[in-house]
Amino acid sequence: MSNSLNYPLLAIPAYYIFSLVPHAYAGSILSANGYKVNNANPKASMSPDAVKGKVPDEVYVSRLILP
Repeated sequence: MSNSLNYPLLAIPAYYIFSLVPHAYAGSILSANGYKVNNANPKASMSPDAVKGKVPDEVYVSRLILP
């Protein structure tokens, strides 16, 4: 039996963790500017249309909307 790591199998949890990083970053930017995320409907509360007008425009344009 081989004792080497199975890298393709380790890629699954790594992908999951890396997919959470942008969401946590956006949530931290919004909470730092006074926006409270609605956990009952998180996709709708984090959409750009829901955020616009509730945080300062410089935060909305420069950090949340990527070019």
